[in-house]
Amino acid sequence: GTRPGGAIAAAWAVLHHLGQDGYLDLARRIRGVTRQIRGGIQAIPGLRVLGDPVMSVLAFTTDRGDIYALGDAMQARGWHLDRQTPPDSIHATVSAGTAPAIDDFLADLAEAVATVGSSRTDDRSTDYAPLPEEG
Repeated sequence: GTRPGGAIAAAWAVLHHLGQDGYLDLARRIRGVTRQIRGGIQAIPGLRVLGDPVMSVLAFTTDRGDIYALGDAMQARGWHLDRQTPPDSIHATVSAGTAPAIDDFLADLAEAVATVGSSRTDDRSTDYAPLPEEG
């Protein structure tokens, strides 16, 4: 293809450096971090995790207000969460390096839910699904 090979070479080198046991250990840690974040999100009133995520990516929405306004509030706190639709949701990518930030993330998320309330943002754009053209 026409894609540069640097990312593939880097992935190959990391896999060979970690070995099978190291890779499996890393995958177990990521699964554990994902479970922690999922449980923390589910414990915040008004938030709902979508689907049944078990590894590295999870999406959530709110039943109280606008998930995109919540995403904007989290962005203002330094967290980058991608907007998605349908349904309107935001998603987080989890890595083993996420573990030290879980408590801060969940505290900021709970605070943002309380701050945002039922406010709504006019920006309905998403990262992965373009809005249909009006006309």
